[in-house]
Amino acid sequence: MAPTAPPPMSFSTANWHWKNKNITRWGTDWLQHELTTIVIAGDKEGEEVSITEVTDIDGDMELGQRKSK
Repeated sequence: MAPTAPPPMSFSTANWHWKNKNITRWGTDWLQHELTTIVIAGDKEGEEVSITEVTDIDGDMELGQRKSK
C-alpha cells in the first residue's frame, strides 16, 4: 500500500506565520534596470558581453515573509 499524504492544515493554521505579496511589477522594473548594468569582460583585450535591453519578462514574482522577518 502506497503511503498517503497527511491532510492539509486548516487555513488559519497553515498561514499563521506566512505572508505572501505579489511583487511582479516591482520585480520586472528591477530586473530591467539591473540586468542592463551587467558587463562581463572576456579573456582578451576588448572582449565583453552585456545585456543592452530586456524586452519581455514572463511569469509572476512573489515575496514570502515568515513571522514578519
